Amino acid sequence: MTRDLTQEEAERQFLCEYPMQALAVSASPAGNVIYRLEGCQDNSSRSPRSRVVHADPTFTQGPNCVVCIDNLNAKLLHPYVNPNLKYHFLHTAPRKTDAMVNVGSYGTTDFYVCASVTANCPFVANQDAFDGRMAFSDFVLFVYEAMSISGGAGGSARSSSGGSFVYSVR
Repeated sequence: MTRDLTQEEAERQFLCEYPMQALAVSASPAGNVIYRLEGCQDNSSRSPRSRVVHADPTFTQGPNCVVCIDNLNAKLLHPYVNPNLKYHFLHTAPRKTDAMVNVGSYGTTDFYVCASVTANCPFVANQDAFDGRMAFSDFVLFVYEAMSISGGAGGSARSSSGGSFVYSVR
């Protein structure tokens, strides 16, 4: 792409491409939450298409859901990206400003986030300002939660991965 996506465009693409966890059931979607997404881009034909998603309801509920659905009993389900996951929160040196702080590196690439909600940082179109350190912390916690959920017992059992993890304090 030659431009940054708007927040709405990024969320639509994310909803279309995010691999939702489904219940392990034999040839039947029983127990899964089923919803349709319209306007998903298809790389092969370049035309928008619809996508039907079969998701384990465990992964669409609570403060740790990545793709969330508020009311599983609604006639028409409305999935959305968890608002605690921020689009375009991580930057590299070419996009760094004085209002950013370093949160780590990989090889020779340093990563930066906005130092506070009031700092003068670049955001994409229609995106509200946010604290980059909080967005980074939330991202790490979401990744940790996804790693700690077991696929056993029909996909709804949760267990710890057994490793130690230090939660950051805000």
